Amino acid sequence: MSLNINEIVYLIRAGEQHPGLLRTAVIYYQTLAVDSDAADENGRTPIFFIPDLHIMSENRGIGYGQGKYFHLNQNRKGILIAFLSRLIELRNMGQEFQRLKVYQLGDMNDLWREAKHWWGEDVVTMLARQIGDHEDLFKLFRDLGTERLAGNHDNKLRDEEVRKQVAESPVNALLPMDMLHPNARSFSWGSACRMDMIHADQVDKSESGWFRRLINPVGCRFAQHDDGLFNFGEIDEWAHEIQPEGPEDARFRQPPVDYRGRDDDRKIVKFVRSIYDYETCAPEATDEMREARRVAVMIGHTHQPRIVLGDPTHDYTMIDCGSWVNKSSLAGEPKEKAEEKAFWNAQVGVLSGNEAALLQMGTESSE
Repeated sequence: MSLNINEIVYLIRAGEQHPGLLRTAVIYYQTLAVDSDAADENGRTPIFFIPDLHIMSENRGIGYGQGKYFHLNQNRKGILIAFLSRLIELRNMGQEFQRLKVYQLGDMNDLWREAKHWWGEDVVTMLARQIGDHEDLFKLFRDLGTERLAGNHDNKLRDEEVRKQVAESPVNALLPMDMLHPNARSFSWGSACRMDMIHADQVDKSESGWFRRLINPVGCRFAQHDDGLFNFGEIDEWAHEIQPEGPEDARFRQPPVDYRGRDDDRKIVKFVRSIYDYETCAPEATDEMREARRVAVMIGHTHQPRIVLGDPTHDYTMIDCGSWVNKSSLAGEPKEKAEEKAFWNAQVGVLSGNEAALLQMGTESSE
């Protein structure tokens, strides 16, 4: 029998060695139309989904909000390490977590900002520099057997030749290329059902076209948080990377967002429908998996934690797992009060049986 979400949260918070996890809370929750004891084709459950991290080396991360913005919020890195360490403890302790699985949904490595030059840098060199400063974190992901997607900020890893170069380098020991999925990933979930994952830049119009592919990696480097004449860090950069913009961020413990029959915010509806209309099933998926009923699509990229219901022509759920960079404002708050009640993003998606949830890890504080 699968663990339910409340049991999972309780066990995560029960680790005495990781007191920072005590305030882990459910943001969104949704039951899914699938077997209550569903697992993937290899019997794995529960499944955890880690969204955008945007890891940079310490040297290249200087200037990005003292490590709070863009560069895997360094004030939250300890919470992420505690969480991954707790998963390893739980896996080693008993039956319930022995079959867990971890996925990372893309933009694990920020290669746009890591490059020393505007025109780029060798990928192996950049990844080696990041591993040198964050080896503890990369080891945890490796020890958990984490499978990863490539995102727009590490889209160089979608290039077959680049992946081959990394695979033949020492970097591969901690970032194994055989665990990377360049575009999408699908797995079975329950009888005749499946789950899909993408990094959502595939449906983001501001990331498509040769002009955007050239200008976005250069433009993002201006979004620093240094004190100076111009503070580009105050620009909500990803609001311009996402087209159209997503809805406002969630209050804690919110029900799913229901866009069925709505036309009051066409930009939001258009973005959501673009996810639903995208053929998310991974290229390597079997014919049997392609014919299976899609239960949900897990996405990264937008940095907006939310669970979204489809329209009448789509009976599956979109689960946007948020990020580990920047702050989120509470939905419905006037703009002048949003900063007062903002919280640092530190979200994880969870799938177990017929339940899905988004967790805010560690603390709800904005400190």
